[in-house]
Amino acid sequence: MRKIGRPGFTLTEMLCVMALLAVLSSILTLIIIGTLEVERTQAAGFDRLLQNKSLAEQFRADVSAAESAPAEWQGRRADEHRLILQMKTGAHVVYAWQDNTLRRQVYLDKQSSEATLPASGPNVDVEFVVAEPKAKLVRLRLHTLRKGERAEGESLEIAAALGGDWR
Repeated sequence: MRKIGRPGFTLTEMLCVMALLAVLSSILTLIIIGTLEVERTQAAGFDRLLQNKSLAEQFRADVSAAESAPAEWQGRRADEHRLILQMKTGAHVVYAWQDNTLRRQVYLDKQSSEATLPASGPNVDVEFVVAEPKAKLVRLRLHTLRKGERAEGESLEIAAALGGDWR
């Protein structure tokens, strides 16, 4: 007996295989997109960690080299957004948080220099805390902002002692 038709795949079988390939490629695409998003988030977190480390090193170096943290100097008042440090060399270093930017200004005699520090951005709030004058402890707090409000438990505190090891 002879068979009618040719050997091969039916149209239904081909459609099933194509649908299966479409589903598998969609799943693979979602996995790749998710992996890339995780990598981007990790890279941003690592960059933020490096910036915070750089800021902490600069802040601790300045505070440990400082003689005192006066409440006022040349018409500038120290508050939660401004820190004034008087160095033993006679220079003054002023940290100021203004317009979502942290600036470090150095004044020596009649010369001054200014640098923007990496804690800047719209999702950060900076606060300086100077303990009692006898305690000699200065803190820099970086608060993460969510919808303009400080996020609970998402703060970084950098502490340093005035005078460091030379006192």
